[in-house]
Amino acid sequence: MYGSRDINFLDLNNDTDALRLDFLQDYPDANEEIASHFPESFGPVMETTILVDSDHTHNKATRKSLTGLLAYVGSTPVLWLSKRQGSIASSTYAAEFSALRTATEEAISLRYMLRCLGCNIPTDGSCPTKIFGDNLAVIQSSQNPAADLSKKHVAISFHTVREAIAARIVEPYWLKGKYNLSDIMTKQIPKPEFKEHCDYLFWRPNFHIHDFHRLNLSYETDSD
Repeated sequence: MYGSRDINFLDLNNDTDALRLDFLQDYPDANEEIASHFPESFGPVMETTILVDSDHTHNKATRKSLTGLLAYVGSTPVLWLSKRQGSIASSTYAAEFSALRTATEEAISLRYMLRCLGCNIPTDGSCPTKIFGDNLAVIQSSQNPAADLSKKHVAISFHTVREAIAARIVEPYWLKGKYNLSDIMTKQIPKPEFKEHCDYLFWRPNFHIHDFHRLNLSYETDSD
């Protein structure tokens, strides 16, 4: 049920959150009404995956950070992005959270487009888009219902991501930095690592990014 996890994020003594709780409880009915306007879905469930990273203060002139991401449908890359962030991030945490928000927004757009095409994208939260990032603090803050917002300058990114997680639209995972393929979209890396990352942009048979332990194992095996 959409919103069942999101209740944990709300302060019921707050009037705004109380109204939002009423909306979340009615969300399944609203979702069914929206789904009726989509074409009938066909085929197996289609998994979507995004790898995201940021480079803090990438631009030496403006000190704006850079967001890079790779989006997959199944095992096929369908979107690659390297974009300067709109505002100056005062910390790596802020830059990474802004990048995670961009990945969340791209996930929502991608899922909507696929659903409009009739692809089988579940709306019951059973198959959220998996987002992989290499900043553990950001991943933990976005998923922990008890986490509070101590940095007001990342408030929009913070709440955008947490609402999408609560609605089971996206599901973030932590990935070691050296295994994050989106590094090639944000920074210059040594040639061997760059070629290795490019080699893994297109997955081999029976290989899928959603199992990041398998990804780590594949890298370690190849390096031996």
